[in-house]
Amino acid sequence: MDIDTINTSRYWMIRIITNPRNRDSHLTRGYKDRESDLAKQFFAENFPEESNQKTLSKQVNRNIQTDLWNIFHNHTLDFKIRALAGLCLRCYISHAIGKTCILITNNNFGIDTPKPFTYHELLPYVLNDDGKTLIILDRDGKTQLILKENGFTQAISNKGNYQSLEILRTYNPNLSKTESLDNWTIRCTRQNKELRNFLLEYRIGVPSDWSVLCKDVPNSLKFHLQNHEREILEVFHQVYRRDRRSCGQTGKCTNPTKEQLTEMLASLKKKNINLNSYEELIRLLKEIAHILRQDIYSKKLGTPHAESIDTPLETDESNNYSLQSHLPPGSYLDPVSIEWQELLNFLNQLFMEVLSQAIAQRISDKISDLAKSRKYNRFASIFPEGLKLYYRETNPLSIVQIADQWSIDKSQARRIFKLKELIKSTEYLTQETLIKDLIKNPVDPRLTSLSKNREELINIAEVIKEYMHQMAFKEAFAEISNGRYLSRNSLFAQLLRQYLEDKNTA
Repeated sequence: MDIDTINTSRYWMIRIITNPRNRDSHLTRGYKDRESDLAKQFFAENFPEESNQKTLSKQVNRNIQTDLWNIFHNHTLDFKIRALAGLCLRCYISHAIGKTCILITNNNFGIDTPKPFTYHELLPYVLNDDGKTLIILDRDGKTQLILKENGFTQAISNKGNYQSLEILRTYNPNLSKTESLDNWTIRCTRQNKELRNFLLEYRIGVPSDWSVLCKDVPNSLKFHLQNHEREILEVFHQVYRRDRRSCGQTGKCTNPTKEQLTEMLASLKKKNINLNSYEELIRLLKEIAHILRQDIYSKKLGTPHAESIDTPLETDESNNYSLQSHLPPGSYLDPVSIEWQELLNFLNQLFMEVLSQAIAQRISDKISDLAKSRKYNRFASIFPEGLKLYYRETNPLSIVQIADQWSIDKSQARRIFKLKELIKSTEYLTQETLIKDLIKNPVDPRLTSLSKNREELINIAEVIKEYMHQMAFKEAFAEISNGRYLSRNSLFAQLLRQYLEDKNTA
């Protein structure tokens, strides 16, 4: 959904649902755009130059979003200022929500295909913000608070939460340079619980056979499988799920490859289960998936049968098989990928806090270690100042330059700072804290299949490690790889500076 330019008016024109009884021809889209005077005035006061432009470039748009997001989440500012910044973002988000409903409808049925429902029917589940109420988030980062005229706030019940605020709660422009608010809105809107339940009634979101087979067999269904079916499923896990995890694949499960099917047939032969062809193996796997699907999704649908969204297989003369290509890509919402995305949303929400705490803890540990050292105890009190010099935003000093200022040998300075060790220990503490939180706490009741599966938790731990490294530490290590780095602005460096500034003003 990324585009080169963005209409500036999106920050003060909120998209709302129209009255279904209204027959006015220009309102038949199911929504209309209404100008918010409060949002327009706030935007003009804070971005006077940009407010006079009809469109914004990608980078300018992202800078504006980051500024508004920082104001909205800054608990030291006046409630109304925060709420007005949030209102501008809510206006912006409303346009992406409306487009998402259109995308869901077209992607699942095609533009020219008759549809059992229109995107108008999806809008009420997610486009529930009229922009008339000023809202902020409580300090817990979760509770939505209505800002009243007398300056007091009132909590909104979970059932009355605004989708736009839920998106703002989980979005963080500081965590990724490539994640746009538009794309984040698409993902969050697709994961809306009420919307997903509606789509399930039309078999949209029912997992593919391969996705179902990747899951562990529930105890309630084990007795429904015959011995040979259990053996086939075990071999499928040994081959298909092994390859999927070793490659770090998430999201939609693709068809097994010919190589994987060959390996499965060979393994089954060793178990005295002789199958004559790929097609026979696929048929048996699909029969097993049909049994398993009843426990996973029939309960949600309230019906006795939940069919696979897999398309029929076409077979050519060489016995190759492939999915029919005429259906649009991404034509369903895979619950496995949804759970993974919800996990990432959780990580996004906690990451900054946990990383900041880890940096503070490791700097404190470092100062304590220096204070206990006979050789370097005199540097304990000035170590934070040394970090400031090394990590300052403009013209950062090298270790050698700091050593000159402190009138010590550069080798001594390196032994005092041990920056690689500091970063590595911070990374480990951040990973450890997040993984412990995930295992010990009921993060989200929707993450049931992930949180109860030990193998899946191990897989999650690996994902978290890679996620942390890419988000904060890869660049941090690169910044210390040479003596004179022109800029030290990794996420690690930014939070370290923030911590030192806060400590200095405390």
